[in-house]
Amino acid sequence: MLFFKHQDYNFEKKYAVDETPVKSTGGLIWAGTRKRDKLPIIVKQIPKNQIQRWGQTSQGYKIPYEFITAFRVQKAAEIRNHKEMQKYHDKYHIGSDVNLNEKIDLADGIFECADLDSRECRMCKKEVVQTTSVCDLLDFYERRTSFVLVMRSDVNDVMDLLDYLNFRQEPLSEPSARFIFKQILDSLKLCHNAGIYHRDLKDENIIINPSTYLVKLIDFGCATSIKSSPYKDVAGTPMFSAPEWWRVYMAQKKLQKNRLKKNKKPLEKPEIEKLSSYRWRGDTCESWSLGIMLYTMLHIKLPFDSCKEICERDIRTVIKDDTSILAYDLMTKLLEKNPRRRLSFEKILEHPWLLEGDDSVYIQRINEEKIRNGKN
Repeated sequence: MLFFKHQDYNFEKKYAVDETPVKSTGGLIWAGTRKRDKLPIIVKQIPKNQIQRWGQTSQGYKIPYEFITAFRVQKAAEIRNHKEMQKYHDKYHIGSDVNLNEKIDLADGIFECADLDSRECRMCKKEVVQTTSVCDLLDFYERRTSFVLVMRSDVNDVMDLLDYLNFRQEPLSEPSARFIFKQILDSLKLCHNAGIYHRDLKDENIIINPSTYLVKLIDFGCATSIKSSPYKDVAGTPMFSAPEWWRVYMAQKKLQKNRLKKNKKPLEKPEIEKLSSYRWRGDTCESWSLGIMLYTMLHIKLPFDSCKEICERDIRTVIKDDTSILAYDLMTKLLEKNPRRRLSFEKILEHPWLLEGDDSVYIQRINEEKIRNGKN
């Protein structure tokens, strides 16, 4: 049971959490609710002894760097939401002389057809709440031995994409995979707007609502600021990482191994990174991870089982025969071994596979769930 000794934090007064954690990704994760309105939440608890990177708030308060990057992405989402609503306010001449109920109806109608840059929206009494593809942060707390992050959820039962695919025991259809993939792209676009690379894109870091297929990107533990120069560190999950990432990893591992053979003191991580001549780029490695994500949704398994396969096996030999031509084309261009020929993020957004199909059935599911939950 998640237990808070310090009552002045008021956590237990505000939130209720389940008895047992449902996930462990760089910390423990619980499902729960906010007591005053039964809002579903996700609570992540990170032990202080597992935190490798720290940041500071504007007030000088020391918190995990993961929180800093998550706050930056949420701010980018809020800015975009505000711009989207203002754009439609201007387009439909929504002003102070319009009745509030008319504003609500109009706003709901405007966002009925979602795309990569706008999500289904609702206007409540005094505020606009727009669904985005990253978790909304509500609170954070510091305990004696850990930090706790409270995030809004769209579903009472927390389930990541990996668990959902295992539960289904069959691949997603291409329309379903496309709807989810668009949202993942949207979450990464928000990260880029915030000047962030997530660097740990995988099915375990995607929370899904099984009823509507709305997804959220979580876990910014590996995230870092975007830079034009390549990276030296090996943040991320190996089986979702590109061949050039593996070359960096193996080179640093070899350096450490040779040093131990000579009975020398093991090098600290910054020293190893400085000595290694291999590098990897955040943008091209992100494209590779997107390719792994897409393949996993359409095949319910990873395309490669080892470092050797990632670096040597041709992706075209493991794509199933009934894959559409456009999906095949997108996967092969994302899982291109040569990073210089790999599809860029901007080109991914323009790919024909993403532009075909109709998301209206998923939008209808979202609207129906809102009605069932009594949301206006």
